[in-house]
Amino acid sequence: MKKRESLRYLLLSLLLVGIMSGTLPAQVRYAQNATDSLVFISGRVLSAKDSTPVTARIRFRKLPHGDDVGVSSSNKVGAYQMPVLNERSYMFEAIAEGYVPLRQQIDIFDFDHDQLVRKDFMMEPVRIGQIMEFDNILFEQSEAILMQQSYPLLDRLVDMMIHNPRLIIQLEGHTDFRGPAQANKRLSGERVTVIRNYLINKGIQKDRVKTRAFGGSNPLSTDDTPEARQLNRRVEIRILQE
Repeated sequence: MKKRESLRYLLLSLLLVGIMSGTLPAQVRYAQNATDSLVFISGRVLSAKDSTPVTARIRFRKLPHGDDVGVSSSNKVGAYQMPVLNERSYMFEAIAEGYVPLRQQIDIFDFDHDQLVRKDFMMEPVRIGQIMEFDNILFEQSEAILMQQSYPLLDRLVDMMIHNPRLIIQLEGHTDFRGPAQANKRLSGERVTVIRNYLINKGIQKDRVKTRAFGGSNPLSTDDTPEARQLNRRVEIRILQE
């Protein structure tokens, strides 16, 4: 009972601070109307290199559709806490200067009301030459036209570059190896140019985004199967400068 009351007091304190400052945190706004299914997730954001604290912005989305639920931040010792609803799956996205963005799914099921769920995040420092892992950026078949589901991924890339203002990247376009090599190289070049233009239109400086077209010359798989061809059709994001 004491634990439950202390957690309720913490939430009320956050609400009061938000009301007095006029800036109610997003995750607290979300929790205001929560009922008995409220669960608190807490933990630390740490460097995967040496376990030092990382000050990060943490966005959490409700799955399966990726609806934006709220934003939190870790403090100077890397600690964070946020209320979410039980019986849900969430995607947590952490962004911090000097680190590769982190995405992890967390399933919140069968926890007691007001229970504290511990979840730490380990973030990889940015390294020159590193290829960042983003979900596949999709285009229309044989075209340099972005599919609708690619825009949220590109917006995450924009967000990351805003939070890492010294970062310079190279967009590397790849196709499968079927068809004329020159046509494949041209298509891969057109696709990375489309992505570059999108980033620039979102406010990223031109000189921070380079492009390179590989066509089908650098496949991840040499198998001639639909799955292998899909794997080979990709855009990779390489870090040129931290």
